[in-house]
Amino acid sequence: MSMSTRADLDRSYAICEQIARTYAHNFYQGFRLLPRAKRRAICAVYAFMRQADDLADEHGTPDISAIEEWHGALESAISGASSIHPVIRALADTVRRYDIPRTYFSELIKGVRSDLGPVSFSTFSELEDYCYKVAGVVGLVCLRIWGVCDARRADSLAIRCGTAFQLTNILRDLREDCGRGRVYLPEEDLHRHGLSGETLLNPEHAVQARSLIAFETERARKLYDGCRELPALISPDSRAAFMAMFLVYRALLYKIASDPGAPLERRVSLSAAQKLATLASALIRSRRDDPLA
Repeated sequence: MSMSTRADLDRSYAICEQIARTYAHNFYQGFRLLPRAKRRAICAVYAFMRQADDLADEHGTPDISAIEEWHGALESAISGASSIHPVIRALADTVRRYDIPRTYFSELIKGVRSDLGPVSFSTFSELEDYCYKVAGVVGLVCLRIWGVCDARRADSLAIRCGTAFQLTNILRDLREDCGRGRVYLPEEDLHRHGLSGETLLNPEHAVQARSLIAFETERARKLYDGCRELPALISPDSRAAFMAMFLVYRALLYKIASDPGAPLERRVSLSAAQKLATLASALIRSRRDDPLA
């Protein structure tokens, strides 16, 4: 690699880190716990995802062609074509460096496309498939960068963890998403609680809606509990980063569980002090044989 090319690549990674620092509010502190090379790689993945999401929501008008062009630019760069976009340049280098399957990014783009326009899922199985595309495959990408033992077991747990993270996101953003015509909670669950996508935010149905949210938080809690083995499978130099992200998202779920009516009124979030406490806990727990005990 020539000095100019290396310098360009370093600048590209720096831009990705700046994007992650600016927008990855629940993840960036965890990213900082990684060794430099792995941190830069994870930031490149995040920056690519962030741009894809922005294209999906740009000006409030879905633009499928722009999303496909974004994915196509990555495919071309991975194959060896030069790219002037710093995020594409950095991620293509990451994909080659860590031997990440291209199909993961194809699945991610499918998930982003499914967010265009009104969203609804008939069953939890359909929602799980969506969660796999937008979160599970991201976990699989992260594992390739972090390094694991027992890859098959780690992959299975990462997919489960991705579903837990995404279900937490869905509950957190419930009110905002419903306002955009995106009802991610399965219709079978809505109907079981006497609700529909149209009545979910209706104050007259607040009791049923709180019951639904309590049901979904318990489902997510069981998913988190089922990931207990995952930290021990992740390379020691990356374990604290995973723990930071895991503990922040689990704490967010617990906050929603403590007040199921909150997502009906606002976007639920953790305070800076709460995030700092989970970061400290992640550092301590990551040194244990069983970090989630």
